[in-house]
Amino acid sequence: MALTRKMLKAMGIEDEKIEQIIEEHAETVDALKKQRDEAKGQAGEADELKKQLEDAQKQLEGMHDDGYKAKFEQLKGEFDGYKADVEAEKAKAAARSLFKAQVEKLGITGSRADSIVRATDLGAFEVEDGAYKDPKAVEEAIKNDWGDFIPKVTTEGAFVAHPPAQGGQAVTKEQFAKMTLRQRNELFNSDRDAYEALVKD
Repeated sequence: MALTRKMLKAMGIEDEKIEQIIEEHAETVDALKKQRDEAKGQAGEADELKKQLEDAQKQLEGMHDDGYKAKFEQLKGEFDGYKADVEAEKAKAAARSLFKAQVEKLGITGSRADSIVRATDLGAFEVEDGAYKDPKAVEEAIKNDWGDFIPKVTTEGAFVAHPPAQGGQAVTKEQFAKMTLRQRNELFNSDRDAYEALVKD
């Protein structure tokens, strides 16, 4: 209930005192209103600061969770993929080198050996500790698939892929006449002088 002059006069208070009481009451009310408004303002500021703090916290969490973490996962995935590709290429190179050595043991060399390596499914042969678990099986596979490329070394009286340098002609004219085109090509590649001599005879 508001304090009025009428109320004070009814209480028998003198007019001079009434004015003093009214003024003091007004000052008190004004002070209380000011405190109330300040409190409201501070409360509003607190709410705003709280909201800003919550927003900042969300941004920080988002930066850690979505930003840095996502970037890290992306880079890690790219690195793991690159590392896997390098390891796979190293394994393929080792497999090619191992198979080529096996091919060359059978006398096939140079570009022919390289062509055979490229055309062969190297994953069909099991490798352990840098060597074939069953080298005989690999050798048989090469002979079965690429036997025509393996130089033939036969007994006396037949075609010899690498005739001796001394002791006369290893292939007779009669043997040369019976040779197939492939055998003549092999003689040409292994001993061109002997081939040309037989062709001229």
